Amino acid sequence: MAVLLFGITQPLSESLQNPTHTLTESMELVEQVNKTVAASREFSLVMDKALKLADELDVPVSVPRTTKRQVHRSNSCSSTDPAEFYRINTWYPFIDQMMTELNARFPKEHPTIHLQEILPLFIEKASLTSIEQAEVYEEDLPNLTSLLPELLVWREMISLLDRKQFPKDISEVFQITSNLPNVRVIVRILMTLPVTSCSAERGFSALKRMKTDQRSTVTEDRLEALMRMSIHGKEKHSTDEVVEKFMKMCSRRHCE
Repeated sequence: MAVLLFGITQPLSESLQNPTHTLTESMELVEQVNKTVAASREFSLVMDKALKLADELDVPVSVPRTTKRQVHRSNSCSSTDPAEFYRINTWYPFIDQMMTELNARFPKEHPTIHLQEILPLFIEKASLTSIEQAEVYEEDLPNLTSLLPELLVWREMISLLDRKQFPKDISEVFQITSNLPNVRVIVRILMTLPVTSCSAERGFSALKRMKTDQRSTVTEDRLEALMRMSIHGKEKHSTDEVVEKFMKMCSRRHCE
């Protein structure tokens, strides 16, 4: 049961930990996962797999001992059929709870959903009025009255580009908005607005690994460098480049 449902949510979990994914992409994946979980109420496949596993392990499948009258919770199904008992008392509540948690953690009316439409992938079909009415960050904009004209100019700029020429990263989008101050501020907000707290939590985990009893007197610069190497470990660096940079940090370290 848990393998099936958590297998459905695994792509969503991996997506939320990807720093390059936008909020819109993640919310679309949340909606797909929610619909998949809601459509997975068929219990026969799960029960058949459980019966097969129980037979291999020589474990009897039976209904646990129950009472006729429940005092501390609602009366549950008192059927003696294991399939019906676990379907009503375990499977359906598990699915309902998972859907409730998904809806609670990822509400459809997110205050920054409309801001994501300013990105090149969405601006052509976006409603400029909805972006303009994103009043959550109204005080951060240089001039709210010129936001709509800038959005029109920004849409025209993107329409002149081939889709293959679209900026691949939001930092590249920020670089080409220097002449549009309001659009630039919105993009800056999106750059500093993570989809989840995974990046911050990954930093805390790296700090816990780096700052140990054996390394308690490490300086701040060295600690930051070690954390960056730990967090961004997939980036490959040449040993010669590292040695060359280290030697240039101080003249007395130059080799003759």
